[in-house]
Amino acid sequence: KQGLMLTEEEIQKVVQENKMTDWNVMGAIYGDKEVVKLIKRKLKKRLRPIKKTIFFYNPTSRKILSIIQKFCPKIGKINLRDFLKNIEMAYDILQGKPNEIAVKLAYLKNEDKEKYLKDSGLNPTQDNCGLIWYAPIVEIEPVNVLEFVDFVTRACAKFNMNPFITLTTVDEICFDSTVPILYNKDHPEETQRATELYNYLVSEGGKKGFFPYRLNIESQRHYKLDNSYILPHVIDQNRYS
Repeated sequence: KQGLMLTEEEIQKVVQENKMTDWNVMGAIYGDKEVVKLIKRKLKKRLRPIKKTIFFYNPTSRKILSIIQKFCPKIGKINLRDFLKNIEMAYDILQGKPNEIAVKLAYLKNEDKEKYLKDSGLNPTQDNCGLIWYAPIVEIEPVNVLEFVDFVTRACAKFNMNPFITLTTVDEICFDSTVPILYNKDHPEETQRATELYNYLVSEGGKKGFFPYRLNIESQRHYKLDNSYILPHVIDQNRYS
């Protein structure tokens, strides 16, 4: 719905149609065969009480799925061809090969997204996409993570926006979280709500100990951050001025 937060019923419908779960976890195991085999066995054991589905993707499973999708492009409502394409792009990122799989997110509220997503070389800024990133650090402790998720969910509901929460492991101490605030730039009221939500998250989140590890340009101006140290020949100053 344009400008409105999805209801729980609508979310569950999408989840069921796409065979999704409340949370999706992705990671990479690096090492020789013996090390990888041991880690996989340990993961299966640790995740057994909570997992819905666990799937290990490697060169062997890649070949098998590639063969299957040629003869069976769809399994139920799942488009195996699209699934394989997306998982391949995610796999490439874990191998250090950049692609545009995440860039498509910026087009979610763009009314002309179908036109843009058909092309390569996506450019959210040029294509008038509405996206503000809220990116705080969250300590890896169950109580802190639950508090953070609850805080963001309630804040988004307060401003009638959908909470899209990602937690990425930095080390054994903390997550860096990225919460995209998506809006339609052609709708002034929605643009205003997105800005107010971001300011609320930064302000109230700071009181709870969730401090951003990066800020947008407007926030840098608000907090009067000194960016004179930025070297123009190294970083584009238009991004930080």
